[in-house]
Amino acid sequence: MKFGTYTFPCDDLPMTERLTRIRDVGYDFVALNYFPEIAEHVNHCEKIGLPIENIHLKCNGTSKLWLDDDSGDAIEDFYCEQIRLCSELGLKVGIAHTTWGKNLVPPNARGLKRYERIVECAEKHGFTLAVENTKSREHLMAIMDHFDSPNVKFCWDVGHQIGYDPEAPFMEKYGDRLCALHLHDTKENSDLHIAPLDGAGSWETVAKALASTAYGREKLCAEPGGRIHSVKEGLTASQIRARYESLAAADNEKIVRFYDGCYTVFEDMDFDAIALYYLQRMRELAEMIEEAQQ
Repeated sequence: MKFGTYTFPCDDLPMTERLTRIRDVGYDFVALNYFPEIAEHVNHCEKIGLPIENIHLKCNGTSKLWLDDDSGDAIEDFYCEQIRLCSELGLKVGIAHTTWGKNLVPPNARGLKRYERIVECAEKHGFTLAVENTKSREHLMAIMDHFDSPNVKFCWDVGHQIGYDPEAPFMEKYGDRLCALHLHDTKENSDLHIAPLDGAGSWETVAKALASTAYGREKLCAEPGGRIHSVKEGLTASQIRARYESLAAADNEKIVRFYDGCYTVFEDMDFDAIALYYLQRMRELAEMIEEAQQ
């Protein structure tokens, strides 16, 4: 089993330093987010010998792709531009959201037409578009069921499924097209991005699903939230705790702490400690996956 991660949020460390520390902690690969400085990040990974598994394409405004007006055209163009640039840098798998936010319009022909151009661009550049489950089951399935292309595959965001649609049959339908993972935990109707096994997710179910796929038996990749300080104005510590009592780590003050007006995650941990903690959690998940195969 190989272990990877997206870069941990950490405002006081430059990205190149984070990448080096991820390698030094013991990760086998990294996944990147799209930034204007992406070429610098790719070059640094090559320099330090840290393989890049995929890149999360910038998805701001992605829900506009489904609107029946011209507002989605610029989003469509930007996806194609990202695919072209990332492919030129040697990155061949990119994660794409289907939607985000509220007030979504239903899946429709205009949106699928836009995705057809995005997929054509991916095919032209030998690029795989890994479509990620977000908040809307319907939009994800509309895209996945519309395309029978080897360049359209599935990115399973486990935290999104736990938080927004725990009963969705994503892996049953698309497990054979799995090519990327976002491993993080959360609770109902939330997207906390805390470590696997620390939230309210059924990780035994996750392990069984991953054990049934070739990709899930070979690679695990975290999408961490890093150090968290979440303000909950007007609430006491006990009231906030009650909201988060479903978290497996709710009583572990090394991980989560509750105060009047806020809660924190990894309050006393530095970058290396957080990175190592996620790696340890994924190793525990790997053991569960191995047991599920027996």
